[in-house]
Amino acid sequence: MSCTISVTDLKRDSDVLGRVQHAHERVTVCRNGREAFAVVPMADLELLEALEGFVDLKLALERLRSWKDEDGVPLDDALEQLGL
Repeated sequence: MSCTISVTDLKRDSDVLGRVQHAHERVTVCRNGREAFAVVPMADLELLEALEGFVDLKLALERLRSWKDEDGVPLDDALEQLGL
């Protein structure tokens, strides 16, 4: 991804934020010639957060599946017995 605007230009050009909000553009902002951060539409941020939640849930389930309760019942069997 290459820089699309510098921090200085972003401060001067308020139209950029409008394009992100209304035209759903993604803007990479550079500081000192290097990519520093991005300005993205809320829908992109919400999707990213949902994906992070999915990854966290998947990791938690993988860890739980490797555990057994005191009677040695695997988690998948216990969940099946509970109808989950």
